Amino acid sequence: MERRQPLAISPGWASALPTGPDTRIKITEEYAKLVARDAYFWAWPLVNIYNRRLTMAQVKEAVRAGPLVFAPLKS
Repeated sequence: MERRQPLAISPGWASALPTGPDTRIKITEEYAKLVARDAYFWAWPLVNIYNRRLTMAQVKEAVRAGPLVFAPLKS
């Protein structure tokens, strides 16, 4: 597989970005909890599927365990 070189950064890229967060704004505990809850809501399914794929990658042949069927992943 061929390794590609990273793209060069545009000359005006640094000036287009904000300098940083506004130091005058305080994040309340309630807002921090809301952000954490939203992050968990969106990240949990992604992590769940990732972990399932890691587990299923180890399966060599189809196996039935009670009502569940485990089968190898397609390449």
